Amino acid sequence: MWRRNFQWPGDKDEDDARLLRLADRVRDLGTDDAYTLAATGAALFHNGLDYDGGSDLVELAVRLNPNLALAYHSRGYLRVWSGLSDAAIVDFERNMRLNPRDPLTFLSLFGIAFGHHNAGRYAEAASWADKSIREFPYFAGGLMVAIPCYVEAGRMDDAKRTMSTLLRLVPHANSQMRFGAIRLEALRMKFREAHLKAGLPE
Repeated sequence: MWRRNFQWPGDKDEDDARLLRLADRVRDLGTDDAYTLAATGAALFHNGLDYDGGSDLVELAVRLNPNLALAYHSRGYLRVWSGLSDAAIVDFERNMRLNPRDPLTFLSLFGIAFGHHNAGRYAEAASWADKSIREFPYFAGGLMVAIPCYVEAGRMDDAKRTMSTLLRLVPHANSQMRFGAIRLEALRMKFREAHLKAGLPE
């Protein structure tokens, strides 16, 4: 999942096969380890292997340990990747309250930006994208969220500048790349069009 977020090279088929084996083992064991369930469910969803199964594992993690920050972080991303907005933002905010010193807080900030984007609150989405990039400016997956936020907010200079950073981090990026774990085709197309406007090569 991390390799794909950073657009690092790797054997995707082998990664997916290993993940499916691990997920089957988690289910066979019937574990009540909420961390394991949340992480495994998020990875299944993110890699596009089992959207519903991944969601079920994350929801189970939330029920088993309602104080686990990762469970809300995972559910927030599953929700924004499915086109939802306010419910996802609530999850990201709860994640940050439960884990206020998390060095990966920038991931929740990008998630909040994503949620506002899905709700059509583009100026607010762009503002949260600013915050997330200030926290960590070199996360390719987050930059791919920030670009459509800027485009829709009419901040084309920021969109193009962010695209330049993305292309330095991922020189092989083009319009055929996978835009995170977005489940909805219409949302994937919207992201692709925004990236093309910002200068993504065909």
